[in-house]
Amino acid sequence: MRLIISSMLAGLCIAIGSAAYCACGSAVIGAILFAAGLLTICYYGFHLYTGRVGYAQNLTDAKNLGIMLVGNLFGAFAGGLLVAWAATSFSNIVSSALLFIQIKNTLSLPAIFLRAIMCGVSVFLAVDIYKEKRSVLGVLFFVPLFILCGWEHCIADMAYMAIAGLPMEPLRFGLVVLGNTIGALAFRALKGVANETINT
Repeated sequence: MRLIISSMLAGLCIAIGSAAYCACGSAVIGAILFAAGLLTICYYGFHLYTGRVGYAQNLTDAKNLGIMLVGNLFGAFAGGLLVAWAATSFSNIVSSALLFIQIKNTLSLPAIFLRAIMCGVSVFLAVDIYKEKRSVLGVLFFVPLFILCGWEHCIADMAYMAIAGLPMEPLRFGLVVLGNTIGALAFRALKGVANETINT
């Protein structure tokens, strides 16, 4: 039960960050404000799929990650709906989210997959630096970085869909989840190889 609640709260935090990005007239300021979502998740120890999938090692981890992903998506969707319902005086939130989803639905499949991989790498780095160095600098740099580059984050995309009231095509969304997963796992594996090489 704790995992489910923690996962939903993580999704809600991402939805709040996504709303801030949609509401902000400046892309740079919006991207920085988006980082508040992941920063909150790190500080409170909430379970975010994209922040933890890179550390998966066994079937138990895979099972927990599945629960985590469902909880994240539910929390992001519910948070996105709340944002949309409360957005009457800030209609640019909804219009911005709608534009984001429309653009995502026009991207080629290879492009959306590669963008998702790069996002997976970025989120892993943000979280890993926080875990290893006890520093928020990874979050403050890598989160705005992936936002400004237009890279795809599956939980944020769910929030955008809920705010916009428009879904991404299922295949595209599936590729985002897969790309986020591969990006995080691949970077951690390569980091391990690099560390072994340095230590030998």
